[in-house]
Amino acid sequence: MKHRYTRDCPRPVYDDKITDWLNTFDDDDGMMSYPVAIYHGGYIYRIITGHGMSEYVSIRNFLGEIGLVNLIDDTATFRGYDAVLASPEVKTAMADGTFRMTDIPKNTAPVK
Repeated sequence: MKHRYTRDCPRPVYDDKITDWLNTFDDDDGMMSYPVAIYHGGYIYRIITGHGMSEYVSIRNFLGEIGLVNLIDDTATFRGYDAVLASPEVKTAMADGTFRMTDIPKNTAPVK
């Protein structure tokens, strides 16, 4: 799995758990990519890319275990992401109309 931060911004309290979990995997990119975005504090602050369906499912399962929910339908994509995970409060804000996916600012391209 590959992962990166998209910007310098405050990180959520669960970020260390994500990092520790990711450190148990190798950087293997030999299969189809499944990028997963993590939304916090007004931004997509981190991206994890699973390679192959099993890694994608592992990402989704782990992030669900720490309490995050997918903001988009399982058959949808958003700006190239196969899933956008956030706290349940964000999903509630979507349901009551106070937050929309289009409220998420676009990320700048990564520095190479």
